[in-house]
Amino acid sequence: MRNPIVVAILTLSLVAAACGDDDSAETSQAAAASTTSAESATTTTEPATSTVAETTVVTTTTTTMVTTTTTEAARPFAGDLVMVLDRDSWGRTHALAGAVLEYDGVFHFFYTAGDANGTNLAIGHATSTDGYTWTRPSEDWLLLPEDVPYNMGFIYPSSAVILDDGTWAMFFHTSGGLTTRRAVIGRATAPGPEGPWTVDPEPVLDVGESEAWDSGGVGYPMVLPAGDGYLMWYDGHRGDQDQLGDRSIGLATSSDGAVFTRHDDPSTTDPLFAGGDPVLATTPGTWDAERVFDPNVVATGGGFVMVYSTANVRSSRFTTGYGFAFSEDGIAWEKGTGEGFGWTVDAFPASQRSLGSMALAEGEQLLLYFDLLFTGYGETYVVPMEVPAE
Repeated sequence: MRNPIVVAILTLSLVAAACGDDDSAETSQAAAASTTSAESATTTTEPATSTVAETTVVTTTTTTMVTTTTTEAARPFAGDLVMVLDRDSWGRTHALAGAVLEYDGVFHFFYTAGDANGTNLAIGHATSTDGYTWTRPSEDWLLLPEDVPYNMGFIYPSSAVILDDGTWAMFFHTSGGLTTRRAVIGRATAPGPEGPWTVDPEPVLDVGESEAWDSGGVGYPMVLPAGDGYLMWYDGHRGDQDQLGDRSIGLATSSDGAVFTRHDDPSTTDPLFAGGDPVLATTPGTWDAERVFDPNVVATGGGFVMVYSTANVRSSRFTTGYGFAFSEDGIAWEKGTGEGFGWTVDAFPASQRSLGSMALAEGEQLLLYFDLLFTGYGETYVVPMEVPAE
């Protein structure tokens, strides 16, 4: 059975680039330094609202209003920023967006929960009928790091699909977070969204060979059914340093959703691409010159739309940006150009913010789930966006 609507996923979260870059400590410091002045005030119990353009968020869940003086507007958004996962209801101090899958009229959210500094990580499950209001069917965790035989300390789900035989499959990466760049991609399967979940004994995609472009780490798998098989977009790197600009997005294919083979262009002769080729890379001298990562992909009538991330940690302010790309076959991608195709979320009132997931609602509107990290806690918010035209 094919997924009627599948969700694109991307998680940057508290450890910055959890596919593992050693600039993470610098990232956290820069992010904290970039926080604009804010004032907090107790709110009444009126309905939760938020206004992105005015950069004001009011939620009755936390009974706190956070106001920032940032003037940059988030131009691409078509509505308000609404909190969907809060620190009080989801079992940890941080509730960070993970994999979202819509099936039979219900959205399923496989999210990462954890405490400060990336401790007590666990994968939880929530459901929604509209993509905005979420509940936990059970307080039990689906997966813990120790459930993964090749666990490196951190686990981050980023996509989920339903296989041909009805099995649910969740794809994640595991890394050492702040301590290592290395990361590998794993898979867990279950008869239904609430489990029990069984982790494959080996990664479904390991790092590339020593000279390969993705030899340093692979992460943020985005899997979609396509034709008679499955496509997995992922990001990889050799060292993930700003000056290298080497973090790119690759593609692997599978006939069964279990065994994946890297896309390889036989015309390339560089040893970096002997075992496979990236399908989306940085563009030198532009806004995404440092790194391209975290692919979020949805299928449309004419092919695929991707929202990808970029980050620069060398500047005086840690900057995370997002761009669109379009493809007919999932292999050849063209980056969007013009207003709104390269944008940041500095307008959101938080010390650090990153896109965690993307869902396609009723085939007409994207729902973008952002992790907003504040001092000592993190929460997930959603904001709608119209599906962009190429």
